[in-house]
Amino acid sequence: MKIILGGGGTAAQEAPVLALFADLVGRDARVLYLPIAAEVTIKLAQEYTQWITDTLGGFGILSIDMWTSLADHRPSEIDLFDGLFIGGGNTFQLLHQIRAYGFDDPLIEYAKQSKPLYGGSAGAILLGKDIGTSLYFDQNLVGLSDTSGLDLCGGACIWCHFSDEQTDQINSYILSTGHDVISLPETAGLYVTEGRMVALGKGIVYHWSKSGKATLPKFSNVGKL
Repeated sequence: MKIILGGGGTAAQEAPVLALFADLVGRDARVLYLPIAAEVTIKLAQEYTQWITDTLGGFGILSIDMWTSLADHRPSEIDLFDGLFIGGGNTFQLLHQIRAYGFDDPLIEYAKQSKPLYGGSAGAILLGKDIGTSLYFDQNLVGLSDTSGLDLCGGACIWCHFSDEQTDQINSYILSTGHDVISLPETAGLYVTEGRMVALGKGIVYHWSKSGKATLPKFSNVGKL
């Protein structure tokens, strides 16, 4: 697997995280951008187009498709792309769309093919074991009762936008669910590949469990893959 998670910061804050995604897909890659964690208006679609063009274009990725809904697409279409980029927004809306149109299992299979898969904020939380961590930020407006995520992060849930003030909330979540948690500040990210998880960027990434928290090691080979 080649899974990259962003903590939900700006493109500048997540530059080392984005750089790894760019290295993994390559300059000639065709990338699919999915900003489907929100209801996308025409104006918002224009803003998303500009943002992803500027963000990935800065790393030399110029072939980018954007789907603002999954309704008009088949799950098999994702295999046409060299990399996927799942954006932020409301995590419950995101998981609802993924399930409603049958993209959950195909996304898992896509990741298992070792094609680069990037999740930012809500997109990162989706790739964890359960999206219940997003209840501290998002409203469950779609009424999801099953909050199981795609579970591509070693059995851990993902907590984005982390700050030290949220320590008690994370510990309460672990006690109530039994799930481990990986916390990502906005200046950091996570790289999940076969048999390892390593931190990206400037912030500290913690792996939390019932026994406490451990600092994940840094990945230092961006640009040298």
